[in-house]
Amino acid sequence: MLMQKELYELVNKLTKEEITELLNYLKRRLQILTNNNNDDDLVCPKCGSDKFKKFGFKCNNQRYRCKCGKTFVATINTLFYCSKLTKESINKFINYEWSGLTLNEISFYTKLNVKTCFRLRHKLYALCEKYVEGIKLEGKVEIDAAYTNINLKGTKVKNMPRKSSKRGGITHFQGGINQSTVCIIVGADDKHNYFMKIAGLGSESFEKYKLFTDKFKETKLLISDSKTSIKMFANHIGAESEMIKASNTRDIYTTDNGNNIQKVNEFCKCISDIKHKYHGVSIRHLNGYIAFQTVKKLFLCKYKCKRDEIHERVLDIHEKVPTDNEVCKIPLPINLKDAYWSLNYGIFKH
Repeated sequence: MLMQKELYELVNKLTKEEITELLNYLKRRLQILTNNNNDDDLVCPKCGSDKFKKFGFKCNNQRYRCKCGKTFVATINTLFYCSKLTKESINKFINYEWSGLTLNEISFYTKLNVKTCFRLRHKLYALCEKYVEGIKLEGKVEIDAAYTNINLKGTKVKNMPRKSSKRGGITHFQGGINQSTVCIIVGADDKHNYFMKIAGLGSESFEKYKLFTDKFKETKLLISDSKTSIKMFANHIGAESEMIKASNTRDIYTTDNGNNIQKVNEFCKCISDIKHKYHGVSIRHLNGYIAFQTVKKLFLCKYKCKRDEIHERVLDIHEKVPTDNEVCKIPLPINLKDAYWSLNYGIFKH
């Protein structure tokens, strides 16, 4: 948790418009935490006005209509939005999800339907994705790329671009990194900020790193292995670069100045852990799973959250969540046509 002095310093840097937006958010957050239905504590999420009228009910929650035309309820942009679940049920779900339980186990302990748990999981992960978008890496930053295969778990047979693979069987492409390999960019700084996101298909390149330039604008020193693309990226963001030199005679794990990429390597393990724990994760939802692991890292390593504070900290993330229908229609982070067009199969039959 941010110290009071640091919090004041951050607020002092905000503009008038940003302070107004922050104040509106705090009012909405206080209303949710206290379960208070007092109209005086609510503001319109679109224009920030407190001039609105009651406008019926939605999911047993009082609905309001602002003069700007926006209709809303107090729980908008939270896990409670369009949900009949109680705060106690959602708190339990967050704690069980944080502990790494499966959907069947969470369903058993919370008495919720498995499908409800599935939708709630991906709403939670969507919140985490929005949250990590604001994370910036600064100072001394370690950077590298990780790789995984395309998993089409949950895709109907008629929508498949390739033949279905059996678990543990061989893939359609062999021979290391290729156009059907998913590239994930990973970063970590010395202030316990972490970043991990899918960049595209194939091997790492300057173009893939360049996609995340805004994440590294505050970087002063970029530490990596000896990849030309990372050296080019360091020049692009105006940062110094230190590389771990490759050697055929002995193992070298540090730069000439003694820096390494241990944090990044440890963080990369979460990808294989996710695949093993969930028996494979659909490429459609992989960014969400990664974002959730990133939030766990931030809360535990940077903010030093206590275990009984976790669910409240997660509920403090105030972002738009997908509806039940949108959960299964999250856009793919890659172009399947680029990966499977050459197979001449299924939806890409030509």
